[in-house]
Amino acid sequence: MKSLWDELNVKGNFLLELENDSLFLNTLMMDIDDFQFLMPPIITWMPPYNESDITRIVNNIQRGQIPRTKMNSGVTQAHLPYIQRDQIKNIYSL
Repeated sequence: MKSLWDELNVKGNFLLELENDSLFLNTLMMDIDDFQFLMPPIITWMPPYNESDITRIVNNIQRGQIPRTKMNSGVTQAHLPYIQRDQIKNIYSL
């Protein structure tokens, strides 16, 4: 985890502390490798991923399901569909 934190801990970046109503919180959970695979440009020839994985991952996200991953990194990211100003409780400079 230290190396991942070092990538985030860059001058000019900020960490947001959010407070959410858990009744309405709908995070989009996915493995960090799947997330990186979906980021442009999508490279479908890079094993173990292939063209059908794009559809599989996107369909699972649209259904609100945590996609089963081909490469289990052990790091699951939670993505918020949107952030409203009143949810921000603190901002930390990195």
